Amino acid sequence: MHGAARHVVKANQLFLLPAHLAHRYRADDHSPWTIYWLHFAGAEALAFYRHVQRGDVSEPLLISPTEERFHLFEDMSRHLDMSFSLQDIVYANQCLRCFLTGLTS
Repeated sequence: MHGAARHVVKANQLFLLPAHLAHRYRADDHSPWTIYWLHFAGAEALAFYRHVQRGDVSEPLLISPTEERFHLFEDMSRHLDMSFSLQDIVYANQCLRCFLTGLTS
């Protein structure tokens, strides 16, 4: 996204932003909503970004809201909330890989 672009994000939409892109978001005052968000980095981050974000970065991607997808996100988040042990970090990273790969299916 370039400049001061504004978007109204609807249900089942996703924005995938490249690292270091300044952004902000807020819920509607009259109709608030819940968002799922995460930041990721690493040696394969750019490859995953390119794999998922195939079109114009200023347009949201449509995703299917599946129980499996929600469960995977919650499981990843829960393991990071439990501790920062190597075992939990490795597990969360594997969940992230599956989550990001699944965004294109």
